Amino acid sequence: MKLFTDVLRDQRNGALVDEVTEELARVVRGVVRHGKKGEITLILKVNPAKGGAYFVYDEVKSKIPEADREATIFYATADGDLSRNDPRQQNLEFRSVDTDHPKPNQEVI
Repeated sequence: MKLFTDVLRDQRNGALVDEVTEELARVVRGVVRHGKKGEITLILKVNPAKGGAYFVYDEVKSKIPEADREATIFYATADGDLSRNDPRQQNLEFRSVDTDHPKPNQEVI
């Protein structure tokens, strides 16, 4: 019986092994970087052809860990829109303050 690994090396003249090798490295880098699990799935489909031949198709899927995305807080308006400001609170009017004046208890040189 021919070894499975030999069949993988023959698939697409070695391109499958190259692809899976590169994908495994990407998954491992993601696991190391983010401390989360990763995954590679290899699917081989064997379809009959004419004259006793068979088509072998491959598919490589991976789940590479990613950094967690932070959530953003929004508030819903009565119209159903999302706003970064709470519509139930008043807006504060901020103004610039001149910072060139000496602070209290600060000596002027």
